[in-house]
Amino acid sequence: MGKPVNNVYEMRILVRPGPGCGMPPDAVGGEALCFVGAPDPESAVRLAFGELNGRGFVCEDLIGRSVGQIVPERWEEHAQDVRRDLGSRFCGPEAAAGVSLPEAADIRKLIRKGGFHLGPFFCWDTEPPAGPEESEGPGLSDEEIQRHDERYNAGYELVKDLVFSATGPYPPDSPARGRLREAIRCFEEALAIVPANWQALLLMGKAHQCVGEYEQALAALLRAHECEPTQLMVAVETGAAAGRVGRHDLAVRVMEAAAREHPDDPRLPFNLGLSYLFLEDFAGARRAFERAVALEPDQEANKRVLDLLDEVEAGKRPCPKTEADIAKALS
Repeated sequence: MGKPVNNVYEMRILVRPGPGCGMPPDAVGGEALCFVGAPDPESAVRLAFGELNGRGFVCEDLIGRSVGQIVPERWEEHAQDVRRDLGSRFCGPEAAAGVSLPEAADIRKLIRKGGFHLGPFFCWDTEPPAGPEESEGPGLSDEEIQRHDERYNAGYELVKDLVFSATGPYPPDSPARGRLREAIRCFEEALAIVPANWQALLLMGKAHQCVGEYEQALAALLRAHECEPTQLMVAVETGAAAGRVGRHDLAVRVMEAAAREHPDDPRLPFNLGLSYLFLEDFAGARRAFERAVALEPDQEANKRVLDLLDEVEAGKRPCPKTEADIAKALS
């Protein structure tokens, strides 16, 4: 048997919105997980950039400056690792994060024919800020402001490629955990000067989350939400963090308010529906999932959770209790 025509490469690309790309109107950036069939890594990167540009995205960078090669025989095992990674770093369960991953048949097709497969795509609606100008309290001296900015910016530099990107090691290796721990200390020092800096609280919560400290993550994100209750990113992250530790009642309160404030964001009704489902509030779950379908009718995950709800209500399967149950039910 002859050698495969192509290899399959995996890469993550930082993009900005361009004409006709379909990103939400408030999005300022995104991360695309791409799978490419090509003879070599250089050809794969060129093809991925060309495909994304052709779809209206503005490609900015190859995240991590690295391209991974897929071993077809180990694809299913690798796909599970990718789902866990995405589910831990972004809002929503592993099942939802992995819906747009290629199937084994897609991998074989990329080997035979080459081409491009766009996997999970994540947007963010605000840039990590450079400083706390809007959060500074009255009466701070120039020295205190300088110290705060220094500590905040140091923390941000330590974690920016770990909490806003899925390319960092997961679970984090020893060097990454050291950076995350040091960043948490930096943010704590900054918050001792400006306690209402929601950006520092958000980043500190994400850092705690990356090292598996989910209760501490929720505490920091709740403080951020108290400071900026209408900030979309804070609401999404706080709701997801509450759900991760089983506080679905809290997740519902946070996301219901956010959904009223941001009625066109599809992440909120999807996550809200999951929290209602975990609480066995099927009417609330149905309202939320139907809203998610209305906002993103082509998103397969929205339809699949609505079908799951139908089966639960009909008594055909037990009500899921955890994100792992959701992943199993949708697999």
